[in-house]
Amino acid sequence: MASVPGRAGGAVAAAAVPVPPVQAKPAEPAAPAPPPLLGEIPSPIADDQTPLDQAPDLTIEKDPSQIGVISGEREIRSRRAEVGVDFDQARRFKMLTMMLIVLAILGAPLTVYIMREATRDPVFVGLDALELPKDMSLSPQDTANGSRWCINECRFRQRVYQSEQNPEPTHAAYEKALRAAGWLPWKAAGCPAGEIAGTKESCWQRDEYVLDLWVHQERCEVDLNAPAQDQPGANPKTTVECPKTEISLKVINRIAYRPPAGGA
Repeated sequence: MASVPGRAGGAVAAAAVPVPPVQAKPAEPAAPAPPPLLGEIPSPIADDQTPLDQAPDLTIEKDPSQIGVISGEREIRSRRAEVGVDFDQARRFKMLTMMLIVLAILGAPLTVYIMREATRDPVFVGLDALELPKDMSLSPQDTANGSRWCINECRFRQRVYQSEQNPEPTHAAYEKALRAAGWLPWKAAGCPAGEIAGTKESCWQRDEYVLDLWVHQERCEVDLNAPAQDQPGANPKTTVECPKTEISLKVINRIAYRPPAGGA
């Protein structure tokens, strides 16, 4: 028993005081978790569940014997995908090559035609379109010199035909063809040059061009053939040979026309 010192210095016995037991405060129930917000994924572990750092390990261990099989399957799939891509590219390239070949075959004649028409002189193209009788437009021959665009010198063009008819009907046929093609009679100093025996000449204009039509026939050759010796009284035979009529069409730009010297 404990003693408590008194005021007079004597010891006073202290009575034992009973202490009531301490009762534990009951635990408050946990507040319910708030509902997840719109679009928020709820946590798989509630607050009253085991924390993630103390959760059991759920990792599935792979069988070492299956690792090589899985890796081989992935490699096979990857190779199949690469082969498929290469096959598609090869097929596209083949189709593109075939299309280019077809276009080249179909476009070659058109390209040649366009280049030919682009390089041909439009004056000669127009002369080709004249509606002339066949017996009056034999053996055509073309000559040209100078620039089509009159650079330094304008181009001079000439086409020569031969006709089996005389100059008069030949010239009349060419006049008709020129009028039908849009050419109009044109007169200038020195064109036409004047009357020449066996020659018919006329001048024409169309757009920026002038044309000199010249039709000429050389004199016919007469041959006298002596009779045979067994026919002493027979008259000599006469043979007449007339050359073909020559037609010349000369075309130049009107700005480049210069009358010949001495022309009226």
